[in-house]
Amino acid sequence: MTQWSPLTPRQLEALRYHAQGLTAEAAGRRMGISMSSVNQLIATAKRHLSAKSITHAVAIAMALRLIHPWDIPIPGERPPRRRGNER
Repeated sequence: MTQWSPLTPRQLEALRYHAQGLTAEAAGRRMGISMSSVNQLIATAKRHLSAKSITHAVAIAMALRLIHPWDIPIPGERPPRRRGNER
């Protein structure tokens, strides 16, 4: 059974990148869209979550378990190495 979300997968992706500290420009490069499209995705996500700021939207998404703490790396910490054919 899939979890209901008030946000689209692209809106969640944009919020995750923001939570990781990426700029809209850097997120756009990763997502293959323009910076203004990233900003639009985030603005729509904020509106759907009734958030006052982007940080508030990230906090609400985390509280709703739409974004998980392990999606957000700790600054200065290297991501774990993958072994074998893990994906």
